[in-house]
Amino acid sequence: MKNWSLDVRSDLHEAGRNEDGEAIIEEVFYLIATNDYGTRYRSDATADAPQPLWDRAAALGADFDPTRTEGWFETDPCYGSRAYEAEEPAIAAREREDELHARWLRGY
Repeated sequence: MKNWSLDVRSDLHEAGRNEDGEAIIEEVFYLIATNDYGTRYRSDATADAPQPLWDRAAALGADFDPTRTEGWFETDPCYGSRAYEAEEPAIAAREREDELHARWLRGY
């Protein structure tokens, strides 16, 4: 059994537009579980503040395993971990593809 540590992270996302057409940017918080190997899973549950997620993390218990829990999906491994090193060629290919797509969208 792998040991999982839980942390609260956040991302910015566009939550719509205001009356002037400007983007409304909000911070959204979520739980992320990381094991000793560096594999990471993200919870699909989000909140607009970190405390409810810390409370949820505390309620999950010591035997929590996101691979056997509904509402969790695998995400990129922890940078520099053994899992990252194993996935590095695939991650680099995705990053190159994303950059090429962004260049295409910009027209160069």
